[in-house]
Parts: sequence; C-alpha cells; structure tokens
Amino acid sequence: MLLLKTLRGRTTLRPVPTAMMMALAGGSNALILSTINSAAQRSGENGPDLRLLTMFCLSLGVYVIAQRQVMSLAMSEIERILNALRMRMLDKLRHSDLEYVERLVPSRILTTIAGE
Repeated sequence: MLLLKTLRGRTTLRPVPTAMMMALAGGSNALILSTINSAAQRSGENGPDLRLLTMFCLSLGVYVIAQRQVMSLAMSEIERILNALRMRMLDKLRHSDLEYVERLVPSRILTTIAGE
C-alpha cells in the first residue's frame, strides 16, 4: 500500500488518456473472448466463418497494441519515480553527518540504494 501511495503521489502521467488506453485493452480482451465463444457455438455450421476470424484478428491486434502501450507507460513511469527516489536518498546521504555514515557499511548502503 505504501508503494501505491508513493507512486500515485509522484506520477506525471495524465490519468484520462491512460485510463482510456486501459479501457481499450480491456474492451478488446472482452471482444476476443466473445468472438471465441461465438465461433465455438457455430463450429458445426457451414464451415469457417470469415467474419468471426476477421473480428478475432482485429481485436487481437488492438489488444496487443493497447496492452503494450499501457505496460510501456507504466514501466517507464515507475522507473522514473524510483530513480528520483534513489537520487533523493543519495542526496540526503551526501548531506548527512559523516560520523554516522562511517559507522555503517558503505557498500551495503550503496547496494541498498542502487536496488541491486
């Protein structure tokens, strides 16, 4: 929950376009499932239905593009926020009392901040 609060407070993404892209991905996912169900119901009738095949391919293409866009936006935004937090921690460490920092293990501090 703390991670979500931190991310929500520091994000620069506009919520409306992001939500629209998520809704597009969800809608195309529902369309894929309904197309598969319709094709399964009509499987015994008159051979393959090209309309359902076309609908499936188009909705699959929309889903892949929308999902890729949403994941790319989310990943880049999270990386940007985490990098800013790391830089803030390093800046605070740089301005902190040197006596306290010397008592700690320096490699452990840098490893923790770097996230490795």
